[in-house]
Amino acid sequence: MPIVNVNTPLQTVASPPSFIAELPAHPPSPPPATNRLPEATQKLSSANAQQSTKPAPQKFPVPGPHADAEAPRDVLRYCPEGDFTDFEGIWYTHLECLGFFVCSKCYNDYIYRSPYGNLFKGRTMASGTVTRCYFKTPRMLQLWSKTTESKSDTELKTFMESRPKIPECPKLVASERTWYTTTEGLDYRFTACQACYEDRIAPTNFKPYFKPGHPDPSKPTPLACEFGVKLVDRALKECAKQNSWPAFARSLNDRACLPKCTGSQHVDPNSRKWFGPVQHIDNIAICETCYSDNIIFTEFTSQFTQLRTDTLPQGTTWACVFWQPPICVAWSEVIEQKNFNIFLESARVLANSQCSHEATERDKWYTLAEGCENFDICLACYTGVIKPLGFAHFFKDVTYAPGSARMCDLNPKMQRFQLYMEKLQIAVTTNNFSPLSITLRKYANLPPCPRSEHVSGRAFYGDSKDYFTACLSCYEEVMTGTRFADKVQYKPSVDNGVCHMYGKLRAHWRTACANDDWDFFQAAVKHRTDIYLQVIPEMKQILAMGRIRMMTQMSMFSAGLMMQGGDAILSAAGGSGYDYGNSNVGYGFASSGGVQGAEMFNNAMNMRPHNAGDMMRAYQLEAMWKEVE
Repeated sequence: MPIVNVNTPLQTVASPPSFIAELPAHPPSPPPATNRLPEATQKLSSANAQQSTKPAPQKFPVPGPHADAEAPRDVLRYCPEGDFTDFEGIWYTHLECLGFFVCSKCYNDYIYRSPYGNLFKGRTMASGTVTRCYFKTPRMLQLWSKTTESKSDTELKTFMESRPKIPECPKLVASERTWYTTTEGLDYRFTACQACYEDRIAPTNFKPYFKPGHPDPSKPTPLACEFGVKLVDRALKECAKQNSWPAFARSLNDRACLPKCTGSQHVDPNSRKWFGPVQHIDNIAICETCYSDNIIFTEFTSQFTQLRTDTLPQGTTWACVFWQPPICVAWSEVIEQKNFNIFLESARVLANSQCSHEATERDKWYTLAEGCENFDICLACYTGVIKPLGFAHFFKDVTYAPGSARMCDLNPKMQRFQLYMEKLQIAVTTNNFSPLSITLRKYANLPPCPRSEHVSGRAFYGDSKDYFTACLSCYEEVMTGTRFADKVQYKPSVDNGVCHMYGKLRAHWRTACANDDWDFFQAAVKHRTDIYLQVIPEMKQILAMGRIRMMTQMSMFSAGLMMQGGDAILSAAGGSGYDYGNSNVGYGFASSGGVQGAEMFNNAMNMRPHNAGDMMRAYQLEAMWKEVE
């Protein structure tokens, strides 16, 4: 179960690390709420409420495992579902369908005690081996139920043989593959990739609405596959249960019209609808897009209500809270644990103590229980991330002397945010805190990667010919313990050192190690260096010339204004009795200095610090560098 998607952020919200705007410590308090839910969910919410009053189904004894079934080992806490993983673990495959991987959680929950448990065998996948669980999808669960009831696994094996051959969901990239589309009752062409069609649409009674087609380039979202919007999967499940295609189409049409979440950027509250918990919490507001993507079609929809904005004072601005990791993680655990109090606790803390993008002084911080120098998290992240995930006992609170400002290490602005969240995801999935603890202790005291900025006096790793260098952090993340780790040497102090391993060279390093091809990596390093030498000096020259022109312009503005100011004083004093001027700036000045000042001001106005040609060339150079960076 993903806690925060760090590789591809929510498609409807800007990636947290890119935010520049800062949330104030105390955003304006939302006024009292009114209970207005989107029309598309009203009937289904009512139907679900009626269903919840039915008596619980009769429980039957759980059958014992097959005599030859392999006992589950190292069972995961959660199934990774559609997420790819690369941590060491036990994976199971059918004896006749070796490409269809099943995680230990699904094997334990569904297969081990079934009549077919003996047909699956486990094997240990080494760390770094990328795989995913194919089992916990609506299609597979439907086939599994059908198979165990009919005692015939022919259809099941056919699907298990074919599914791994289908390309995975491309999310954003509309690549060449099979697509399924529909326009029935929709204002646009809904598009699903073949993988999502087979896993999600095929087992529902909505399958006849879809046919092979192509993505619509003019559709309202930038996604290639609509299942990249989290609402779609939940809406499909709930509407299919009610056999209501109109409700499904209406929910998609409503979602397509919603404005993009602005993340931490404050906006006019009247520019969109806002929602908050029924148990009102000051400073907590959720934009209608995040409400749609995360809350509609969950069992907690009734816990939220629309907030009033028509009585707010002039100039009031709000920001959505759902871009912040403490809220996102807390909400994922609300869904998993079916406990809404997790969200309320996190929201109440966040309302008064936000995770700041800047170094701050706080009364209390949290670090590892055994201590970990240079690693601290704020109260909001402790309450919204660590506690809901069940890791609170691995942390302790600490206080620091006044003047000890610091920044939360789980803030998206921190350079190692993605690394820490990836390890946290592994810790949650495996129910093993050690991967995160080891990572924190390893990296907390290492200096951050300088990337392409030159630094002196710092230690690096590099090859014998100094073709490339890697900072200590990147060496630990990517290179240590690999096939070619012995090709680089520790250099205790490097002048004007830069790190080459923070970007695409990481993938080239892994490829070279996997294929035992050192020449491949050296060629990649040489190509990157050639582009760097071709691009970066020219980019710096363009920027330097732009800065010089800008400084010249500012100097001319200042001098022109000062001279015109002196001329105005002279004119107010009566002047010399003569009128000064020319055809360029006009007449009526009290002195020649006033004329000169006006000319300087006009010349400054006509200057272009960054001309169009330079800007176009800079964009071209940047594109070339991004290809290899």
